[in-house]
Amino acid sequence: MTFFSQIWNGLQDGLSAILHMYANLLDPIAGGYKWGFSIILLTLTVRLFLVPLAVRQTKSMRSMQKLQPELKKLQKKYDVDKTLMKTDPEKYKAAKEKQREAQMALYQEHNVNPVGGCLPLVLQMPIFFALFQVLQPSPVGALDRIFIDVSERIGVALTFGDRIPELTTANFFGIDSLANTAAGGAGIGAIALVALQVGTTYYSTKMMQGRNSQAAAEQQQAQKLMLYIMPVFLGWLSWTFPIGVVLYWVTTNVWTIGQQWVIFRQVEAQEARDEEARAEARKERARARANKNQSGGTTAKKKPSDSASNGRATDGTANGRANKGGTSKGGPGKGGTAKDAVNGSGDDTSASSDSEASSTNKGRRSKR
Repeated sequence: MTFFSQIWNGLQDGLSAILHMYANLLDPIAGGYKWGFSIILLTLTVRLFLVPLAVRQTKSMRSMQKLQPELKKLQKKYDVDKTLMKTDPEKYKAAKEKQREAQMALYQEHNVNPVGGCLPLVLQMPIFFALFQVLQPSPVGALDRIFIDVSERIGVALTFGDRIPELTTANFFGIDSLANTAAGGAGIGAIALVALQVGTTYYSTKMMQGRNSQAAAEQQQAQKLMLYIMPVFLGWLSWTFPIGVVLYWVTTNVWTIGQQWVIFRQVEAQEARDEEARAEARKERARARANKNQSGGTTAKKKPSDSASNGRATDGTANGRANKGGTSKGGPGKGGTAKDAVNGSGDDTSASSDSEASSTNKGRRSKR
């Protein structure tokens, strides 16, 4: 047995163990419907573990949508003439490579992974096919045919058929056998489940495409085509799949619809808060620039008056010094020399002595 076979069988054994565990827990409550509800709980368990990746997928998708205008500009800037594919393949290849490098640089600049949204789907595929093998009926009945490898058939029967033999007789709301197919006559409930699978696939696909309104015209046309082709194709597959697998599929679609609704609301609310914060930051920067400009204008207006005041103060000081240091000869407003200052001081002293003498004579006359 190869390493891959060991991993594959281990995954199937793990799914079988989980289904048995849920069936034992639900047996007192659900009775004969325990296997159907076990498949539903298994689906919810798988999707619950994938919620962080689903959130990342949604954010990656939103980032890709926001980059659509930039991508369109790059496509116009690095427009590649398709006729070069025939006339000059080397030039066409070089032009496409240059366009691809520009796109990858744009993705790295905005921290966007163009394939990040595919991870949840990739992780679910092994679980889906392993569950398909777990629910697949045992091919033991084909052992009586001729021209077959009996050892191979026995190995297949032991690998796939005996994990949950109860599924061949397990019914679930009008479904006769969860291991049977709708085409094999699993009952009216199986037909209704296939129709529900088609409807939920269509709605979940439309819900995802409705958020991608900025896609290019060619891409929108392809998405519109997939919107109708994919549900029909998967409905045809569901018609031939074990009903237990279809039940897993329908539960996955219902979970996806609810999960998208919740995540989109949260992501859009966060984007709205971020946009409000950016708008408030822009307003704060605008107010700061306005205050700075207003403060600069006020300072510019005050400078001439301050200069005038300083000029007046300087003139007053100069005049005071001139008046204080001036003489009768220098006249007002002119500063005298040191000699003139001495002469002026002497004149003032003589005038003061004459005034005192005159006052003394007047006093003597009054006494007489």
